[in-house]
Amino acid sequence: MVNGHVKRARKIGMSGVEDSKEFAQTVSGIARMAAKAAMAEALALKIPVTYLKGNKVIRKHPGGQVETIAEITTTGKSSVTLKKGSVLHARKK
Repeated sequence: MVNGHVKRARKIGMSGVEDSKEFAQTVSGIARMAAKAAMAEALALKIPVTYLKGNKVIRKHPGGQVETIAEITTTGKSSVTLKKGSVLHARKK
C-alpha cells in the first residue's frame, strides 16, 4: 500500500525479451543442438536423414553414403505477397 492505495504489479510482457538479440541466439543454439541430436538418433536407428545444405537437398544414409537429391534455384523475388492474418492452403499434387 502506498498512501492508502493498493499498488498493482506492473504486467511484464515477453515481447521485449523475444525481440532481443540474446534471446534469438539462445533459441537458435537450442534448435541447432536439437537438430544434431535428432539426426544422430535417426542415423543410429538406420533411418536416412534429409537436409538442406546451401542450395542443395542432401540425403545422408546410415552407412555414410551421401547423395544430392535436388538443387534449389531461386528467382530472388517471391511472387506471393502475404498480409498479416493470411491463411495458406496446401494441396497435394
